[in-house]
Amino acid sequence: MKKEWQGIVRVCNDSKDFGLSEHFYLVGTPEVIQLETAISDRVSKGVEDTAVCNCGMAAIGTVLEYLLRPGDKALFSNALYPETIRLANDYQQRKGVQVEFVNPTHLKMLRRLVIDLKPKLYFFELIGNSMQMPVVDYEKTIEALKDTGVVAVVDTTFTPNFHPLLQNNGDVKVIEVASMSKWETSHDAVAGGRISASEEVIAQIQDSFTYRQTVMQPLIAKEIIRRTEKEIGEYYGEICQNALVAAAMLEENFKVKRVYYPRLPSHPQYQLVQRQFQGLAGGVLYVVLENPIKLARFANLLAEDQNSSITPSFGAEDWRIFPLIGRWGEHAPVKGLFRIAAGISSKGFEGLQRALKRL
Repeated sequence: MKKEWQGIVRVCNDSKDFGLSEHFYLVGTPEVIQLETAISDRVSKGVEDTAVCNCGMAAIGTVLEYLLRPGDKALFSNALYPETIRLANDYQQRKGVQVEFVNPTHLKMLRRLVIDLKPKLYFFELIGNSMQMPVVDYEKTIEALKDTGVVAVVDTTFTPNFHPLLQNNGDVKVIEVASMSKWETSHDAVAGGRISASEEVIAQIQDSFTYRQTVMQPLIAKEIIRRTEKEIGEYYGEICQNALVAAAMLEENFKVKRVYYPRLPSHPQYQLVQRQFQGLAGGVLYVVLENPIKLARFANLLAEDQNSSITPSFGAEDWRIFPLIGRWGEHAPVKGLFRIAAGISSKGFEGLQRALKRL
């Protein structure tokens, strides 16, 4: 669908519900249209249109607000980004939505819950953002949702949004969400999120009050446009390779108890990764220290290195450490757990080795 610049649009259709007499928002600027069109051209078939937001969590929140009403039921993977799980629980506690969590690799249980619960949606990430990093068998998951009316909300942040996996969805309605502060920008200074779905769904989402509070600014869209599909693919491939080398190195270190990375032969879904992602398992790995009380010290040692930093983001030039302690500790099934996001620089390996020696 060809979009056209429509300028500043006054929208009053639901403003009164929020105590507003009128409401203005900037929609469909030339830069945003160019970005949305570029994304729509490379995402999966059946996903015809895209709306961009100011961050990934805004994209997720906008989709949940669009789909869910009090009394609805929703099914979520139990291997999601902690803030997504927090948002799901918030819907249950404050908005009267019945929320259930399921292991995304247990397809029989998934099918049973879909039939018994009759949820409005099933939210999952292609590669789980939790300790075991479970990998979703996408074809079988879509098969489990067929003929149920359940909307598949797929977070593709861990993998580029032009991945060919999401090409055949049958009759299942799919809405893709992703943070664009990763592969599209490579640094934290530019944040963005995207929602990709049918033209009808995107039109309804863009007309919602929630979306109008999260519209991406033109200058941000212009910055993201700088990255081409080819550049993203090459960048992603290099980071995947660095993550694999780091995972293998850490797995051999006596100060490390366990490493979880889907590309390692020790991962239970190694073969699925080979078949489904052609061996590209993302740039993130989870690690458990042998001595958990040294987790904070290890994080600080890495943060001292100019090629590393402490942050929950990933897909950047520098390496990132994300220790699951403090308020994040509730999401750590074991003590001493942290997440490493490989960077593009090979110097990150040196920082890891130095930190382990000094630990």
